Amino acid sequence: RRREQEAKDSDMRRRLVEHNILAGHGSSAVRVDAKRRARSEAAERRELFMDYQHVTAQQDKARRTQIAAFEEHLAEELARRKAEQLRQDMDKRRICDGSEELRALKE
Repeated sequence: RRREQEAKDSDMRRRLVEHNILAGHGSSAVRVDAKRRARSEAAERRELFMDYQHVTAQQDKARRTQIAAFEEHLAEELARRKAEQLRQDMDKRRICDGSEELRALKE
């Protein structure tokens, strides 16, 4: 009778240990899936951030290039206007210096 009880207890312990092991496998699989999912999401976030940085850098470069072109065009236009003004001033001076009537009026 006692041996039967010990056998039953032993069998129950063995089943309990087996059950605990199998339950542990299930919870472990859940943790592994959660970690795998978290790692995948982190990699996706890193990739999106790198894409964002790349696009932002390209936009910044294009903006700087466009600003430089505008500044160059503005500088050329200002130089052209200044040269035109100098030509007009020189023409006026030449006309004034060459005109007898204006010289007579100055005196």
